[in-house]
Amino acid sequence: MAPGRDGSLLTGDRNVVHARWSVSYRVAPGDAVRFLRNVGLGESRFNRFVHAQELVRAATEQAVVHVAAQTAADDFRTGKLPKERLQRAVQASLNLMNAGLTVTNVSWSDPTPPLALRKDFEAVSEAESQKAQKIEEAQRYRSKLLHDVAGEQFGPLLEAIAECDRARARADAQARREAEAKLDRLILGEGLTGRVAQLVAEARAFKRDEIQKVRSEAETFQALLPRYEQNPRIVRTRSREDAVEEVFAGDVETFYLPPGSKTVYLELGRDPELQRQRVIDRYKAQQGGTPKP
Repeated sequence: MAPGRDGSLLTGDRNVVHARWSVSYRVAPGDAVRFLRNVGLGESRFNRFVHAQELVRAATEQAVVHVAAQTAADDFRTGKLPKERLQRAVQASLNLMNAGLTVTNVSWSDPTPPLALRKDFEAVSEAESQKAQKIEEAQRYRSKLLHDVAGEQFGPLLEAIAECDRARARADAQARREAEAKLDRLILGEGLTGRVAQLVAEARAFKRDEIQKVRSEAETFQALLPRYEQNPRIVRTRSREDAVEEVFAGDVETFYLPPGSKTVYLELGRDPELQRQRVIDRYKAQQGGTPKP
């Protein structure tokens, strides 16, 4: 293929492309008479071959021009050409000439854009390749992430979540309740694994602990109630002492004030920068102006 010699093809999206074409053909036994009469009667075997080759070449060029004009440049470049339609078009032209030739195969190689635009087309191909690679990587990451979160049940779980979203979007209360019930069965079922199963287990443990804590507090209150009814003051005093003891049993910072102190400033959660600024402000107030460096 030499573009300067053999020319170019115009695609359906107005791009210029090149390719190398190969056509296989033969003379069927039943078509020998037509072939000799219309292609090479009285000619030598070599001349008949040359004439047949020229006819096939002309028919192929005509068919290729028509097919390329209906094909996008990217499809042409990637070899997505209608091979059967192209072969039928070549055969139709030969039949009109009554050449007695049968096309057995049409193929092409080296589909390429013009040399001046080859780098641009290659850049597009590279971008498409990178896009496909990124999509594949994202899909792998998605599958891994979903598997880590919900195990093998992530597919049904995603579908159940989608059903809930669709029911909410339709404002269908009945459908939403059914979808949420289905989602609850999946989440609370035995087959769920991954991070979701861990969260469910932690939630169940927290629920169990909180119930036990509230039950214990209720039992303590029930046990304390008769004594409170007999002597409320003693029970309140004892409860207050227990609360103070519990508070001071932790990490408590104690401040001792000198006798006669009336004003107390407590700095809680000290910020070093704020502390520094307060020292500077206090120094300014004592000096009556800006301190000298």
